[in-house]
Amino acid sequence: MKKIYLTLFLMLGALMLSAQDVVTTQPSIVVVPLIKQGEDYRTVYENDPNMRVVINEICNAFNSRLAGSTKNLIAELQAQSQSSEVYGGGTQQDLKSLAAQTTGADIYVQAEIQTYFASSGNSVDVILTAYDIAGGPNVSNKNGSSGELYSNNVAALARRALARITDDFLNDIQNYFNRIVLEGRTMKVEFLIAEGVDVNFRTEVGTDEEELGDEIVEWIQKNAYKNQSHRLAKTTYRIMYDVVKIPIRDEDGNNYDPETFAKKLNKFLKSFGLTSERDIVGNFLHVTIDGIKE
Repeated sequence: MKKIYLTLFLMLGALMLSAQDVVTTQPSIVVVPLIKQGEDYRTVYENDPNMRVVINEICNAFNSRLAGSTKNLIAELQAQSQSSEVYGGGTQQDLKSLAAQTTGADIYVQAEIQTYFASSGNSVDVILTAYDIAGGPNVSNKNGSSGELYSNNVAALARRALARITDDFLNDIQNYFNRIVLEGRTMKVEFLIAEGVDVNFRTEVGTDEEELGDEIVEWIQKNAYKNQSHRLAKTTYRIMYDVVKIPIRDEDGNNYDPETFAKKLNKFLKSFGLTSERDIVGNFLHVTIDGIKE
């Protein structure tokens, strides 16, 4: 009987430690304004004081819960440089790319802000949508409204709108992040052979003379987070995975994203004298083997 109690105690202790690890790992968040097609986000942000006010209120609301782990992308860019090269282009995808490159955030929050001024009262509506910055489906979507008030204080109206949605929105994000901390992020990975290349996935490579396809499958199994992967196809010219898990952080606590995984994979292919092209679209990694080093 004592042995049973001891086993249960150890199991509960392990579960409690695991839960503590998850809870203390909070996501870093970057907030960006929603811009319309053809708009330049730098111009929109600088010319719309209400947008600036509301974006700052969103960051403040998040930071009160997440201990200062939220960043305002445009403010970050302004602090770094005023050059147009830093700001890049003028699309929402440019903003997302900049967010990934500049802040190293885990979650990308797109904020749509609508301000209304009328004789019956003024109001602010905020629509928040959260995405995993590494790609995949949206994590949460919430819509909050201040309601009409006889007030010209946009910040106060924004706080009123955010008070109605912030807790649920951040809970969705934290629950999602807890899950991927434990299970890893999901990537899709496709391997192809370019036309005219004198190698395929049946070609024997390396000192062990194993087939290239088998070497790739073994590498994926070893390098997927907790060895979690699922292969859809393996033919002479194509290998396809619909699930390859990657961790959130590396051994040193640095962000681990699809690009990090792709670099490791490229180094592996080079060990066989192969060159390749890598394209990453969201959480989808396309690898095309396009040559053999002489």
